[in-house]
Amino acid sequence: QQIEGTRDVNGTATTVLATTDSSGQRIEALLVKTELGLSDWTDVPAGGQPLDLLRFPLTPGAVIADESLVVDLGEDLDGDGNTESVVADVSSAVVGVEDIVVPGGSFANAARIENALSFSGDLSGGGGSFSGSALVNTWYAPGAGQVRSDAELTVTAANQTVTGSVLEE
Repeated sequence: QQIEGTRDVNGTATTVLATTDSSGQRIEALLVKTELGLSDWTDVPAGGQPLDLLRFPLTPGAVIADESLVVDLGEDLDGDGNTESVVADVSSAVVGVEDIVVPGGSFANAARIENALSFSGDLSGGGGSFSGSALVNTWYAPGAGQVRSDAELTVTAANQTVTGSVLEE
């Protein structure tokens, strides 16, 4: 991950953090750090609110977010000319502070944040529904930022269920 400057989102100056995934695709995150915590502005629509990633001080057991959102996917999944949206329930909490070893080194006192997500939606053309869930654990180390993230994802659509996992270190 590399900091690549700043970008304005709804009048807020965000820091652009860029990385490349295993397939070579560029991924950007637009983040803001304040004395209150760290927030993600990546997919915030005009007039929308960012997603809180961390709230300071980091206290084990503290709830960071617990909310329901309607998210426009920005894609027409069923080819009817309308973009799909989902209803998502998001909860985030500080699990604790841990020492962690990753290929990039050893980090003491890394905060582990657990994010649970469930979502559901209907295809706008009447072609059925879909749903899913994700559990993401992310470790943030003092002076280094995010050092590890692992995710488990399940999606069900058209009577089929697909599961997957992603590990970033």
